[in-house]
Amino acid sequence: MVVARSFYQLLSFDSFVKSDGEMKRLSLLFVLMSSMRKKKNYKQVFKAVKDLLPDQPKVEEFVVDFEAGIWCALRKVFPDQSTKG
Repeated sequence: MVVARSFYQLLSFDSFVKSDGEMKRLSLLFVLMSSMRKKKNYKQVFKAVKDLLPDQPKVEEFVVDFEAGIWCALRKVFPDQSTKG
């Protein structure tokens, strides 16, 4: 088990960066979600993260799993960024 029973999911925010000619994954943020995996819950998390940033994030695209709630929430909060899975 990765998260305690009181949590439903560990959501991670990672970035792919180029270093020494190689692409590497850099973990930026972890969120323990205590609510069910629904669009409204993901939307709250994404909006809170976006509100904490000083500027509009410079995101080329989001790479996520095939969970419909995540995809819908990303389109609502970050409408100008593409998403792939």
